[in-house]
Amino acid sequence: MDSEKRLAIFERARSRAEATGTPIESDPRFTEWVGQWIEGEINLNELKHRYGELLKQRALLKRDISG
Repeated sequence: MDSEKRLAIFERARSRAEATGTPIESDPRFTEWVGQWIEGEINLNELKHRYGELLKQRALLKRDISG
């Protein structure tokens, strides 16, 4: 799949999310990873893995702060 198709996929997903009021991730790291995926530098599984790790880090920080 070329970068134009990946960009179109991402733009459609973002449009659907915005249309339903679903928040879009704004973390600059995520934005960078999406750009890397669009350019073909990383695959979708790597993007998912990195985002999952980011969410885990947030959960740990939230737990440490609250707890």
